Amino acid sequence: MKLLPLDQIEVPTNRVRKVFDEKGHAELVQSIRDFGLFHLPIVRGNMLVSGERRLRACKALHTELDFPGIMYAGQPQAAGMMPVLDWDELDDETAMEVEIQENTIRTDIPWQEVASARRALLALRQSRNPEYSYPDLAAEVGTSRSTDVKEQVILADNFDIPAVRNAATLKDAKKALYRHQEAELKGLLGVTVDSAATPHTLRQTDAATLLAEVPPFDVLITDPPYGQDAGTIRASMKIDHTYEDGREATLDMLGTVAQDAYAAARPQAHAYVFCNILLFPDLVQRFTAAGWQVWPRPLIWVKDVGHVPAANFGPSYNYEAVLFANKGEKPTQFLAPSAFSVPAVKKEGKEHAAQKPVGVYTNLLARSCVPGDLIIDPFCGSGTCFPAANALQLTAWAGDIDEASVNTARTRLAEVPA
Repeated sequence: MKLLPLDQIEVPTNRVRKVFDEKGHAELVQSIRDFGLFHLPIVRGNMLVSGERRLRACKALHTELDFPGIMYAGQPQAAGMMPVLDWDELDDETAMEVEIQENTIRTDIPWQEVASARRALLALRQSRNPEYSYPDLAAEVGTSRSTDVKEQVILADNFDIPAVRNAATLKDAKKALYRHQEAELKGLLGVTVDSAATPHTLRQTDAATLLAEVPPFDVLITDPPYGQDAGTIRASMKIDHTYEDGREATLDMLGTVAQDAYAAARPQAHAYVFCNILLFPDLVQRFTAAGWQVWPRPLIWVKDVGHVPAANFGPSYNYEAVLFANKGEKPTQFLAPSAFSVPAVKKEGKEHAAQKPVGVYTNLLARSCVPGDLIIDPFCGSGTCFPAANALQLTAWAGDIDEASVNTARTRLAEVPA
């Protein structure tokens, strides 16, 4: 044992542990105050190897004016000093072992930190012994499933993918990685489809850029963010939302889209905008201010399945609202009901969390279009507009800022619904 001034002990910036539980910290502070320190932090020189929670607790105690000093082995230590074990002679592998014991055989730290530590330990062990395997790693960190640690290492290798790195759970991270790889494959497969053989245009871009480039169009049909913080909704969705979806940001964005779309549309045009029904009055105001004549009530798509917000307290959400707007008193092709029923895309067939069935798009577009018309979808997601356009002999311009969505949409350019 040796003593080091508390303010001279350095904590490496690349330590695995990044998050500390406040309740656990308070309990440890109280334990050391009452009973002293039972296990010493370990340092190499003045660099901490393990025991950061204990170090933090002792620092907190030394800010108390009446605290006499840390008790260790029945003896009070000098004020402002920290008793430590000096392992300055340990090699990197042993230091890593201490780090693993400290940070990965626990349940109170984020999965990302555990995965990073296990990847580092695997690399270190294999640098010494090429035969070291995932079962060896599993045994060392105290789990019976080598597939679990293998998955963690693979996920840590893919932390450059934001959806993987920021996933709330391991399960979510595995889904995100699968979807990323699937989207990359679809991007490769779709290259042969995105060619002069299709009349459609697909861009990876934002709505404003697409609306600035599109020729005068006949119908805007789109499914934009709903302004309901979709990333926090834990529904049975195949792909989680990754875009900003706050109420005010969404309303501001859609107000700009309304203006840009009105300016880019033909003298007579229609707009169909899927929306959160709670925001419908706000959207009416913004589209009206942009020049559109908005139908005073939303169109209602009734579906056979819906999101269940609270199964024990209320019904499921089995409908969605659509804002309908007119420019230049463009007539509709026929009288259609404001409510219509089309089955939703089943979970196993979803390529995008908010994917709309082709039947919904064809139902709406048939009300406004004749063959040869140009439609635009600046939030195209999985590309439902393309098979709908093909079914009705229309031309579509579409875009999305998300690369994975564009890759999926590209594979649907030539799709014709059954």
